[in-house]
Amino acid sequence: MNKITKRADNDSKLINRNILDNIDISDQKRKELAIEVLGEFCINKVPIIREVFGSINSYKDKLDHARLLILLKIFRDKYETMDKFQNNLKKLLLDPYGMYLFQKILAIVNACSIDTLYIKVLANVLKNISDSDFKKLFDEHDYVLAQIEKITPQAMLILAEADKWPMISFSSSMSSGVTTGEGWDKDFAKKYGQIRNITDHKIIARISHAVNDLKNNNIFELRATSFKLNPIGEEIFKYLK
Repeated sequence: MNKITKRADNDSKLINRNILDNIDISDQKRKELAIEVLGEFCINKVPIIREVFGSINSYKDKLDHARLLILLKIFRDKYETMDKFQNNLKKLLLDPYGMYLFQKILAIVNACSIDTLYIKVLANVLKNISDSDFKKLFDEHDYVLAQIEKITPQAMLILAEADKWPMISFSSSMSSGVTTGEGWDKDFAKKYGQIRNITDHKIIARISHAVNDLKNNNIFELRATSFKLNPIGEEIFKYLK
């Protein structure tokens, strides 16, 4: 990274922080202007859209509400007392940095189906952030959440169990300790399925696809008989536990 790019990145972080420093939490309740204007135009011009648009919004609101309740219930169960849970949640939501991070997690939750296992992993992320000095560590938290957004829910569930991944074998040669061929993903999927008592061939194929997603996102590299998490993989993993 050259000096100009590095300075631009630093300037961007400063701008981001300055904006957050000046946000009043009471202003958090806002709508996206483009969607609002477009929706209003369509509703006024085409009557049938009013009913469809309203139904879609109502359905989405119900799903989002259900996901939020699941997230908060799992988050609450991670604390020994209700007071501790309430204090940490209040601390997070009454701070501009905390609110930003909470809404980013919520956006990730709302982008998936109602998958309790996946939401449980994201509740771990939420707790790790809420237990930290999230203003001081804001850039780190923001970066990790951005990486999590890139990974599919299925791949994230597999990454959350990185400490339980099976040993693997390859159908091709190795170079400097790193595999150069194929076969590792199917072998991993088969052995991972055995650990999880999964026998359905379609699910096994999805596991193979998901672990490839992790590799394509540079979460790990292949070694002689195992995977090794890259630095960013290790950083994400610690948020998931």
